[in-house]
Amino acid sequence: MQLRRLAPWLALAPMVALAACAGRSSLQRPDPARPSKGDTQSQRPQLDVSGVWDWVYRSSSEQGDLRIEQEEWHLSQEGTRLSGYYDREVVTLSTDQRPFRCNGALGYTRTTRVKVAGHIEGERIILHEIAADAQEHPCDNGVRSLMSYVGELQGGFLRLQFGSGGQQVLTRRAPGVRMAGIGRSSSGGDPQPISGVWEWELSTVDAEGDLRVESEEWHLEESQLGITGYYQRTVRRQRPGGVFSCNGRPTIVTSTQYTIRGHRIGDRVSLSEVDFKAQPDPCDNGLRRLDTYHGSLSPTGQELLLSWGSGSQMLRRRP
Repeated sequence: MQLRRLAPWLALAPMVALAACAGRSSLQRPDPARPSKGDTQSQRPQLDVSGVWDWVYRSSSEQGDLRIEQEEWHLSQEGTRLSGYYDREVVTLSTDQRPFRCNGALGYTRTTRVKVAGHIEGERIILHEIAADAQEHPCDNGVRSLMSYVGELQGGFLRLQFGSGGQQVLTRRAPGVRMAGIGRSSSGGDPQPISGVWEWELSTVDAEGDLRVESEEWHLEESQLGITGYYQRTVRRQRPGGVFSCNGRPTIVTSTQYTIRGHRIGDRVSLSEVDFKAQPDPCDNGLRRLDTYHGSLSPTGQELLLSWGSGSQMLRRRP
């Protein structure tokens, strides 16, 4: 399991602030004060850590890829005994449009459910991971070490220490607040909206030495009936020091508008091209094929990873 790092508080949903962890802290948590004479365990107010706790962290890997980690802790308490689990999701997205070798796509998602158990000792919260169930994935070797935590309650935050100086801060989810649960947001809460304008662009040099710039602008609307919209695809080819025989010019520009229909389940998206309109051009044969896309929306709602056949692309939400 990757070490978490303490990061600034992040906003995951309206009215809920999420605390994240970035960096390893060398600070040692002071031992709880000894009870004074006559101060018994039954006289102290008992800690209450039951409920749902959230944590999210956004960072870049050593290769510069975008990495988004999210955890959703579910804790139950009976007296001083604790039990529960947390779901951990790690989304890794390529930022240079180069696919990952492990799956040939521009991103991947790893999901793990970890069971925990523990107890309360005075002001300390002791938790141990007792089992981990990870979904099989070509980009994950499945190797994990079960960890132990020592925590303390600080208002609406649960500060956990683990390993040699590792820390993360969980934020208690307020009662009645509906949020998008990991991998099941369609039933667990309101997911990030997909409606809006999304953009994608790729520049390459083809086998003939021509500069090729592909750009797409997606306009999507979501309702209870599903996802509708279109995207405008423009391909611009430029031949340095020469002209194309089809038009006698150094540039070819083709533009096609595709009509989109689809649906979503949680953060999983399925989109299909159902029609297209292409502008006539002497350098364009007018032939197109209609594709179907399967993808996922990142926890931040700012990236939409789509895959089709052997290809993939990542759309970014226009600010």
